[in-house]
Amino acid sequence: MKNKVTVSMKFVADIMLGKLARWLRLLGYDTIYDPKLPLKELVKIAKTEDRIFLTRSKRIIEENDIKNFYIVKSEKFKEQLNEIIKNLNLDTQTNLFSRCSICNTEIVEVDKSSVIDLIPEETAKSFDEFYKCPNCGKIYWSGSHTARILKILSDLKK
Repeated sequence: MKNKVTVSMKFVADIMLGKLARWLRLLGYDTIYDPKLPLKELVKIAKTEDRIFLTRSKRIIEENDIKNFYIVKSEKFKEQLNEIIKNLNLDTQTNLFSRCSICNTEIVEVDKSSVIDLIPEETAKSFDEFYKCPNCGKIYWSGSHTARILKILSDLKK
């Protein structure tokens, strides 16, 4: 979680791709996903911020004249992630775990003492390195969930 390098590829994911958006954030990619935002707003964001619009619908692309897009073919999440990583040649290591998976903000390292009252007691005993989202307040550490994520990414490479 320490070495952050600017990643130039940015995304907007439509309502059909929430889990994929979360994983792109885990990989360190600036990915806008908000199921409450109307489609027209997502399209506007993609166009004005030069983001790749991710969707499963060719119709959305055609009807909104989106030039920078990727149509995800698979219906299954792991296949979607693999498809995006391979076809867009995404770096899955450099910025891993650098963004909040909930709100997309870059997370920052914090002192254990500043989060000690906000984390489970066992976590406080077992870990010393913590990160926090300055926007939504979510706290991160390298627990068993980190190992599961790394295993999924490793399995995709095979």
